[in-house]
Amino acid sequence: MPVFVDGDLTLWESRAILAYVGETTGRLRPATAAERAEALKWLLFLSQHIMPSAGAVALRIRARVRGIPADEAVIARGEKALPDPIRVVEDHSRKTGGCWVPSSAWWIAPIARSST
Repeated sequence: MPVFVDGDLTLWESRAILAYVGETTGRLRPATAAERAEALKWLLFLSQHIMPSAGAVALRIRARVRGIPADEAVIARGEKALPDPIRVVEDHSRKTGGCWVPSSAWWIAPIARSST
């Protein structure tokens, strides 16, 4: 689990850390409030709709690496749930020329997607 300490502040959620770094440095975030809200929407969508299902599917790989039985029921639920939110991202990406975060700035949402 990542931990970030800045003075008296200690953060332990990776997406909160990314948002804090973006806000406090003025980097890694879109310039306008509307762009930040749009990017935050995608960050939250990723956290709520993609990562739980993707994590469930990844249990099969973790089980193989660790040499333990996989919970196929959990994996099956992840496999069933993942296509719909992936389709939302793909549809948006097609509409925006391949950019799923609607900003020219490299922001925390793509970093979060890549790091989890």
